[in-house]
Amino acid sequence: MSERRSLENRGYEWVEDYYYDETHYSSVYRNHKKYVILDHDLCRLDSDRVFEYSKYCEMQNVWMAKADELMRFYVSDDTDIEKELDSWFSVELDNIEISDNGGSFDKSHVDNTPLEKEFEDIFLEAYGNDSLSYLQKEYSLSLDNGRNAFVDYVVETEDGNYAIEENGVRYHHPQIIKEKAYRRQLEKQNMLTMLGFKTYRFSFENLKFRDQAIDTLRSFLGEKNRFLNAHTIGASRPFALYEHQEDTLKELSEARSRGINTSLVVCPTGSGKSQIAIEDMTRLFDEGRIRNALIMVPTKAIRDDWNDRVSRMNYHGYIKVQLYNRTFLSRHELPPEAYDYILFDEAQHAQAANCAKTLQYFTPRYLVGLTATPERLDRKKLEDIFGQYKTQLTLREAIDKDIVANIRCYRLISNIDLSMVRYNGKDYNGADLERTLIVDSRNELIVQTLKKYFSPRKDFYKQGIVFCVNVKHAQKLEKMMTKAGFKAKAVFGSNKNNEEILEQYANKEIQFLLSCQLISEGWDSPQTEVVVMARPTLSKVLYMQQMGRGVRKNDGKECLYVIDVVDNYAGKLVPICFNSLMHIPLYSDFMGVKNNDSEYLEILGLSETEVAMQEIDIYTFEEKYGDYLSPEQAARELFIGTSSLMSWYRKDNSISSLQLPIGSRMVPYFSKEDVKKYGLSINLGNMMILRS
Repeated sequence: MSERRSLENRGYEWVEDYYYDETHYSSVYRNHKKYVILDHDLCRLDSDRVFEYSKYCEMQNVWMAKADELMRFYVSDDTDIEKELDSWFSVELDNIEISDNGGSFDKSHVDNTPLEKEFEDIFLEAYGNDSLSYLQKEYSLSLDNGRNAFVDYVVETEDGNYAIEENGVRYHHPQIIKEKAYRRQLEKQNMLTMLGFKTYRFSFENLKFRDQAIDTLRSFLGEKNRFLNAHTIGASRPFALYEHQEDTLKELSEARSRGINTSLVVCPTGSGKSQIAIEDMTRLFDEGRIRNALIMVPTKAIRDDWNDRVSRMNYHGYIKVQLYNRTFLSRHELPPEAYDYILFDEAQHAQAANCAKTLQYFTPRYLVGLTATPERLDRKKLEDIFGQYKTQLTLREAIDKDIVANIRCYRLISNIDLSMVRYNGKDYNGADLERTLIVDSRNELIVQTLKKYFSPRKDFYKQGIVFCVNVKHAQKLEKMMTKAGFKAKAVFGSNKNNEEILEQYANKEIQFLLSCQLISEGWDSPQTEVVVMARPTLSKVLYMQQMGRGVRKNDGKECLYVIDVVDNYAGKLVPICFNSLMHIPLYSDFMGVKNNDSEYLEILGLSETEVAMQEIDIYTFEEKYGDYLSPEQAARELFIGTSSLMSWYRKDNSISSLQLPIGSRMVPYFSKEDVKKYGLSINLGNMMILRS
């Protein structure tokens, strides 16, 4: 077998042949902790039936968990496996060159699929109610040859990254998608491997048995104390563009004296733009303003050229020259402020997802981009990338430091009763929310409030986003707001006009977007000044993601106005609101985190009499009862079924120290002491049975 000899010649030994049915199989090879899987004509369809896809995912995950590196290839009669292995095995991780095709930002606005919802629930069960802050959805990555990829979920950790793909059979099964599409799928997975990611795949069948799925996930990803928090706040840094300047160094110096330390220098090819950067760095080293520098480059040839230039520089410090991708892969090994000076050469590639993530992670004293060809790109995108960064500060700290806009909140009280909305242990039931919230009276209240305070008038045009329960809710509000005189459009996953609508919003042709889940990583809008929370949630992560669409500062932006739609809640499941998030116990109309001297009352047409202080319970369910376990979580700790635990509870409710009204029923919650005490009683009971 030629492919077997090819791998043996590279030091790999055969481990097993894994059969999905009688005729379709894959072969596994191993070289220490490196593995290769060869799929033997898996796309061949012998009958109307396809093999069970869950077996494919299970097989992939088992070997991926064992490997430091796993590559997977499709083998058919016309495959030149020798050539394919050579092309992949010759790639060095540090030398992967990244460019782009002129834009890779994710602007999709996709509601969770049922499979994604199932996975998120299981992830929360495995790692706790606050764990969504570690899960990055629709994670964009730059591959080779200017191509881009999106991963369903990514978890970044201190010692490696995990890509998680939620695979529906229709779009991922080899026999259904056929050879060409399947080869592309494997190529993406292999490139993820080269970028340092382990890729795990889950289908509905893999998640069917929840307890088993939770244990499997934990065994793959490990403990969450290794996870890196994915929640960051977007902020802006002063930015200047210099194009064909005769004395760019002088312009840079003058700008820095005004606090503008981020620059994009545009010079024609051959005009000495590299020399400008060298002289700039040398001067800053000599003045003692920088101690180290990083030069980011796209290719090995340019890296070698810069290393030669650096060797001839007369400076007193440390300069590292590194490929874009190496910097991206190693960024979490260093603090954001690790470099005093970052030079990004060939800045037209800054839109590549890996590069954008790197530039948003690091916060150097000075950031300079060099390019000769910005014309092929939307220049504003380059300015956005160089002018933005991420911060791990709390929202309050970021507001206090004037990094993001001040936030003012208005509580819109509805008469809708949510006491019968079910709760799944983490958030409200979506179907119940749809049935309860999509009512004309509540929607009319939202529309009339926006009309009262935010109708356009002379020198007053504030744009905003209304976060809705689902697509139906967004479409209904669009009609009502249009009827009320607003220019408003709904954006959602299956809407083919999303790009056009977002462009119209950017051009201020649309005042309000109605969205059911506008939380994508790559879409951010500094011009957004109003956010309406029309969908209640118990998830602090979701609330922060939604509010985060509008916290960036912008010219002329007085603050971000957040409108919390507050419904009636029985029991203890009060949703996240702005006051609870910021721990502000007293509320008054449009009260801000940072009360300054702005004339916001006059701007909105409010009078002083409307601003009445009232006390609010700011403690959320998570803060009050976060240490308690749900019946499902407690049962897993006790290694018994949930039904068994609930049966014991119905016989003796004293085994639970907390019962909360959820709709029309009481739900038990268990403290750690409850679990320990109940565990002992189970063991004693088993011992008595054995003795008898």
